[in-house]
Amino acid sequence: MEVTEADRFLNCVMRRSESDSLFRIGVVLAVTVLCPLFVILICYGWSEEITISMEIGIGLLTWTILFYTLYLEVKSVNLHRIRDAEWIGALASYARSCGHGSDEMDGFLESKGMANSGRAMKASKAAFLLLLAFNIFLVLTMRLATIGEEDSELIVDVMPAVMVVELSVTAAYLFKTVVSHDSVQNEFTSLFVEAMGDVLDVHEPMRTSLTGSRVRLWPHAVLLVVTLGLYSTFFNLLAVRKMNIHVTTQWSYENRLVAAIAKAEGASGIEKDVAGSPKGVKALIGLIQ
Repeated sequence: MEVTEADRFLNCVMRRSESDSLFRIGVVLAVTVLCPLFVILICYGWSEEITISMEIGIGLLTWTILFYTLYLEVKSVNLHRIRDAEWIGALASYARSCGHGSDEMDGFLESKGMANSGRAMKASKAAFLLLLAFNIFLVLTMRLATIGEEDSELIVDVMPAVMVVELSVTAAYLFKTVVSHDSVQNEFTSLFVEAMGDVLDVHEPMRTSLTGSRVRLWPHAVLLVVTLGLYSTFFNLLAVRKMNIHVTTQWSYENRLVAAIAKAEGASGIEKDVAGSPKGVKALIGLIQ
């Protein structure tokens, strides 16, 4: 194929590993359960040999690990949304180049408000950096012995509650964002197959088990209150699982679209470069994603 709008969509699909992530539920469960649990055990003085300074240090470390995991979740969903903006734009342009486009498809991104994904990702990154700076400040302050015993105990007591709040807020954001985004993508692909179905012999829009679901956060809010925040861990896992479902379904669907477009364009084949194994920080992130 020449360098066309079809190539634009193909490149978006071939480079999806740069933006799309699947989270390992077992690892996320371990982090989101063990981190708050560990801090709670510290609060109840599970070992008399640990000083208050050590308790704060261990608590801050686990708190940072948890918050970094939540940051990766928010980053992942927004990187995927950024890719999908290119994904939708490429398909809309391809339909237009084939003479089957529409103004509705061309203006789809603006009408559905998908431009805020980059801002959300920057905000989550800024929040993590602020937390990291705050934690480092507390550690340095403790080393200088300027925190009193009462203040130290207050910090230890507050950390579990803050962790629960962070888990709950992140889960609510992921849940709402993923379900809403899935609905948007279903709506666009419905327009696309309506226009290009006969050309590509693809007549079904992208549908997942989330399609048609309503964003109802109040049942989860009730469970959070009733369980005193313990439900936050399971709420986060539910949101992550929904994100995994959406991404894997899209991969399968776009594979079929690529094959159909390649056939329509008379392409002889598709080749993909094999990337090397991740190292360093990327390898550590890979434990979660």
